[in-house]
Amino acid sequence: MPRTHAARLIASALLLALPAAARAADLAISSNDNHSVLQDGRVVTAPNAPPDTVSFIALGAHPRVVASIDAPGSVIGPPMAVAIAPDHSFALIASATKASPQALTGAGDPGSPPGQSGAGDGAWSGSYTEAGLVHSEALVPDNRLSLIDLSANPPVIAQRLTAGLGAAAVAIAPDGKLALVANRVEGTISAFAIANHRLQPLPKLDLGNPNAMPSGVVFAHGGQIALVSRAGDDRVSVLHIVGQTVLLDPHSITTGVGPAAMAVNPAGTLAAVVNSGRDGGDVDSVSLIDLTPDPLGTTPMRAIDVMAVPDGAEGLAFSPDGKTLAVVAQNGTTNLPNTPFHHAHGRLLLFAVSATHGDQQMPQPLLRQIAEAPVGQWSQGVAFSRDGATIVVQNMVEKSLSVLHWSHGKLAAAAPLSLGAGPASIATPWP
Repeated sequence: MPRTHAARLIASALLLALPAAARAADLAISSNDNHSVLQDGRVVTAPNAPPDTVSFIALGAHPRVVASIDAPGSVIGPPMAVAIAPDHSFALIASATKASPQALTGAGDPGSPPGQSGAGDGAWSGSYTEAGLVHSEALVPDNRLSLIDLSANPPVIAQRLTAGLGAAAVAIAPDGKLALVANRVEGTISAFAIANHRLQPLPKLDLGNPNAMPSGVVFAHGGQIALVSRAGDDRVSVLHIVGQTVLLDPHSITTGVGPAAMAVNPAGTLAAVVNSGRDGGDVDSVSLIDLTPDPLGTTPMRAIDVMAVPDGAEGLAFSPDGKTLAVVAQNGTTNLPNTPFHHAHGRLLLFAVSATHGDQQMPQPLLRQIAEAPVGQWSQGVAFSRDGATIVVQNMVEKSLSVLHWSHGKLAAAAPLSLGAGPASIATPWP
C-alpha cells in the first residue's frame, strides 16, 4: 500500500468523491495481512514487513480502492475476520496471528534445528497452517480486535480491544447490539455489547473443548441464534442469544470434516459451510444447513445437502438475491510446484441454490454447480457487488483481487485489482 502523505490525501479525496449512498450500498472491506507470506509451501513471517492494512473498495463493474489504513489482520483461519455494522457506521477487524518479537528483531528462531536460524531470505519459519494452529517462534496467536469508524474520511480506528487467542472470525448481530468473535486457539467465543458505536466486553463462552478450534461465526433467526463452525472437532454449534447472554445448545450439526467459513442467505433460511478437510489433497465440500424450523418446532436445524469442491475450500458468499452461492478453493496452489496435487490457479465455483432437481420438486433447496473459473494463488475470501453482477476473490500470493463479471450464466474475467498487500478476509454490508 502507498504510505506517502500524498497517497493518503488522494485516497481520502476518492472516498469523499464517492456518494454516501454508494459507500454504504456498494462497499467491500478487505483486511490485508502483510506479516505472513508463503514460502516453500509453508506460511512464514515476512522480513521487514510493513503494517497490516485494511482496504475500502468501491465495487461495481470496475472495482477500485478508495482508501486504506493500517490495522492488524491475519490470513490464518477462514476469511471471516471482517464484519460491517448493520447501519454501516463501523466495521470490526479481528487478527488471529502476529509476528513474534524474535521474528521482528531477527534474534533467532529457538524452534529451528541446531545450525539453522530460519527459513532463509530473512523469513522466519512458521508452523501455522490453514487447518491447524501450532505455536511457533515466528507467528504467535493474536487477540486484537479493531473497531473502525466508517463515518470518518478516511476511516479511522476508533477503538482497540482484545478478544481471545487466535481471534479468527467476527460477526455483528442484525440489531447491532452484540458482536461475537471465534477464538481458534482458546476454543472460546468472545462476546461484546455494542452501544453508541462502541464495544464493551462480556463474559466469554467456553465451547467445552480447548481443541474445538472455532473458526466461523454467523448470526441467524434475526440474531436469536448464532452458528459456530468447529474445525477441530468437526461440528457446527448452535448458540442461543438471550439479551446479552450467549448459551451453548447441546445439539450440534454435522456438515463435514473441518467446517470453517460460513454464510447465511439473505432470507435467513439457509446457512452454507465450507468443510476444509485435512489439507491432504483430497476434495473438500460445501454443505447447506436448513435454518427453517417446522411449525411445531420439533425438527432441529440440520445439514440438508453437500457438494464436492476442490481441495483448500476457503471463502464463500451468497449473492444478494440468494440464488447463487460462490465458493473459493485454493486448489493446491500453496503446494510446491514439484509436489502432488499442485495447481497453478485457485478456483471460483458458482452453485445455483434451487428447490428443484431435474423435473422433481424437492422439499428443500439443493446445490447445483453452474459455473467455474480460475483465480489466483492462496485465495481467500469472495464477495459480490450489490447487484450481483461483479464478483471479487482475494489472492494472497498476487496481493490482488480477481475481478469477474457474472451475466447470463457465464463468468468473464476482468483486469485484477492490485492491493499491494495480501488480502486475507473480506466483507460487504449484504446479504
